[in-house]
Amino acid sequence: MPRPLRIEAAGMWYHIMNRGVLRKAIFECDKDYQKFLENIDDSCGKYNVEIHSYALMPNHFHFFLKTNEANISRFMQQLLTSYTNWFNRKNERVGHLFQSRYKSIIIDNNNYGTEITRYIHLNPVRTKKNSELSLREKRKILENYRWSSYPSMIGIKPADPFLFVHETLECFGDNYKEQIRNYIEFVEEGLKKDLKSPLKDTISQLVLGDDVFVKEIKSMLNAGNKIERSCDIEVNNTVENFISYPIYEILEMVSKEYNVDIQTILTSGKMKRNCEARQITFYLASKYCVGNITLNKIGEIMRCKNGDAVSKAVKRFKYLMGKDNILFKKVKQFEENLNIGIS
Repeated sequence: MPRPLRIEAAGMWYHIMNRGVLRKAIFECDKDYQKFLENIDDSCGKYNVEIHSYALMPNHFHFFLKTNEANISRFMQQLLTSYTNWFNRKNERVGHLFQSRYKSIIIDNNNYGTEITRYIHLNPVRTKKNSELSLREKRKILENYRWSSYPSMIGIKPADPFLFVHETLECFGDNYKEQIRNYIEFVEEGLKKDLKSPLKDTISQLVLGDDVFVKEIKSMLNAGNKIERSCDIEVNNTVENFISYPIYEILEMVSKEYNVDIQTILTSGKMKRNCEARQITFYLASKYCVGNITLNKIGEIMRCKNGDAVSKAVKRFKYLMGKDNILFKKVKQFEENLNIGIS
């Protein structure tokens, strides 16, 4: 599978997210959460990484972190590999625990840092089960959720050894008491109304920031900063060309939504449901995977003649979308899931 680009530099801020394979649980009990936190502490110490906020959910996790060296890939490899090995031994299982590779977005901390932290801290209440709860009930969930940095951020419990809370709090006042009060009010805005995810403003699933910040990242790329990539991927000079979603992740997502196996999507099926799943896969792959793989490679994976066949399939599907509003909305939901991952 082609590997998505990773941009690495000292002093870089990232939003990191990963989830369980097929959205299955990666934390099944308190012991699992505790072990993962221990591994975070070990990996942060080894690679000089600062965690500024986190939320661990049953089938996914979010970090907002800063790398003091150009080593985000080594840090994440150590963390995920060590936990997967431990989890597999404990549960007498084999194989992948996490779905695809983790997603990383470079964050303009000055303009988006507090919003990303709030977005992460709201995770425990951003579920269907909790959507109808009162403000008081949601507040209680956030304060009592053990696997998030929010209780430490507002002083309810001591911070983990790897957790840095002061840089965020300093944005909310001149003294500690004022900072806590203002940060709580800031987070509770997200409990009172449905705030837009800051990640929806991400450019090409790679960078979130103002125009100046994006230009700086482009300059870094042009200057040849450390980039982890497959040897067959050419480094483009614009951020807009960097795509992070392998076709296999799209296949998994479409397969689950349509309740058909991937093998069915990869073959030409005559049933309308199977055909639509295949058409959507063509469309999403051509839009989100080119840059990692060519249209010809997409055609090979999807078992059609070549890249021209892919282009024709996409053209036909765009025509259908223009006539079918339900289909259009369905595709937009797929794209939203690709752009922001799990809330």
